[in-house]
Amino acid sequence: MTEPDLIVLGLGLAGVCAALEAVESGLSVTVVEALDGGGAGADSGGQLYLGGGTRHQAEAGFADTPEGMYAYLERETRGAVSPETLRRFCETSVANLEWLEAHGVPFDGTLCPVKTSYPVPGTHLHYSGNEQASAFAEVTPPVPRSHRPVGEGMTGYVLLERLIAAAEERGVRILRRHRAVGLEPDPAGGVPRLRVEPPGAGQATFAARAGIVLATGGFQFSRELVTRHAPAYLPGNPQGVPTNTGTGIALGIAAGGDVAHLSSTAAWIFVTPPTSMVRGLLVGPSGRRVCDETLYGATIGRHVVEEHAGLSWLLVDDPLLARIRPEVETELPPGQMADWVRTRLNDDLRSGDTLAEAATAAGIDPEGLQATVAEYLAADTDPLGKAAEFACRPATGPYHLVPFPYAGMNFMTLGGLVVDEETGEVVRPDGSRVAGLYAAGRDAVGVCSLSYVSGLSLADCVFSGRRAGSHVATRVGVGTGA
Repeated sequence: MTEPDLIVLGLGLAGVCAALEAVESGLSVTVVEALDGGGAGADSGGQLYLGGGTRHQAEAGFADTPEGMYAYLERETRGAVSPETLRRFCETSVANLEWLEAHGVPFDGTLCPVKTSYPVPGTHLHYSGNEQASAFAEVTPPVPRSHRPVGEGMTGYVLLERLIAAAEERGVRILRRHRAVGLEPDPAGGVPRLRVEPPGAGQATFAARAGIVLATGGFQFSRELVTRHAPAYLPGNPQGVPTNTGTGIALGIAAGGDVAHLSSTAAWIFVTPPTSMVRGLLVGPSGRRVCDETLYGATIGRHVVEEHAGLSWLLVDDPLLARIRPEVETELPPGQMADWVRTRLNDDLRSGDTLAEAATAAGIDPEGLQATVAEYLAADTDPLGKAAEFACRPATGPYHLVPFPYAGMNFMTLGGLVVDEETGEVVRPDGSRVAGLYAAGRDAVGVCSLSYVSGLSLADCVFSGRRAGSHVATRVGVGTGA
C-alpha cells in the first residue's frame, strides 16, 4: 500500500469526519475498517446534539446561543472535559451542523411536539436530554438542540451513507474487512505502524507519514471488559456494532496511552413515551423514589442501575393509567416499541386496592412505598424537584406498578483514551503525547464521557473527528509535531 499521510482506523462517524477533514486539507487518507463501514452511528437514530443558534432552531421559533448551550452542558456533562473544550464544542456547533449539510446530510426544523426519546415520524428537532427538567431549566431556558437527519425510520444510516459517499468522492481510500491487530513503534520515533489482517490469511503492516486516528468505538461488545470496568451493566444489551470491543482503546494503551472513565456507561430506561408516564412516581425495590421522572433515559438508567440494583417500577393510579393508555396509540408508531409498552401496561402490571397490596404484588417494600407516597402528598412541591405541571397526587386506590427493569435495555460505554483536548493526540500518564497517534469518538474521553443525552455522542464524534483530522494536517512537512 502506498504510504498515505493519514490512516484512520474505523469508518464510523468519528472516523469518516476525521478522514473528510484531512482529505479536504490536502492530505492523502486511507481508512481501515473491520466490517463494511458505518459503525454504531449507522444503526442509531442519527440525531446530533448541535445547537447554539442553528437555522433549524430559528425555523422552529427558538433563539439559542452558544452561551445558553454551554450553560446547559456545563451542568449536564459533569466536568468530563475542560471548560475551554466544552465552550469550543458549543461555539463550533452551528459550523459543524452546516459542515454536515455541506456534505449532503439533510436536516430541517420540524419540531417534535411530545416528550420522547426519539422524534415521531415527520419531525426532526426535539428536546433530547434534560433541558426541561427543573434542575437544568433553572440554569438556562430550555431549548431543543437534537437535530435528526431527514429520512425514514431511524436515520443514522442517512448520516453515515452521505458522509462515506462524500469521503470516497474526495479520494479517501477505504479498506473494508481489514481487522487491526496491533501497533508497532516507529524505529525513528515517528508515527506508529498499524498491523492488520486483510481478508484471507496473513498480516500486513501499514505506515502513515503524519498520523493514525483511532476511531473504533467503545467496548460494550466485550463481555470481558464490561465485566472488568462496569459489571453492573452486564444484564443489558450492547448498543452498536459487534466490533465495538475496545480495539482502538487497547491499541492506544499498548502504545503508552492513558485512559479514564472506563466505568462510565450510558444505559437507557425511558419513562416516556407515553408523555403522561412522567406524572407517575418511579420507585426502587425499597419503595423509595429513584429520581425526577422527567429526566432523560440515560440519567434515569444510571440511577436505577447504580443505586437500585437495576430494578424500578412506576406508581400510577386509575385516572393516570386511563390517561396513559390512549397515548400509546397516538405517540408511538405501530410496531415493536408500542407492543412492548402495551405489555408493560397490561400483562406486566401489578395492582392492588392499597399501596401495600400493590407493593406486595410487585415484590417491593410496602412500608417504603407507603412512606414515599405520604411524603410526596405532604409536600407543597415535588421532593425531587419535578415541575408542578407534571405532578400527579395518587391519594386513593386502586394503585398500579408498571415495571421498568434494566435487564434487556441497551447500553454503551463512554470512557476511553485520554487525549490532548486541543489536538486529539493520545496522552501518556505522564502528560506527554504519543507522537502521531490520535483518538476520536468513543475511543477517546470526550464531552459525553460522564453523562449522555441523545445526540451528544454523535455530535462529539463530529467535533473530535474533525479536530484530529485538522491537526494531522498541521504535521505534514513539519516533522513529528511533538
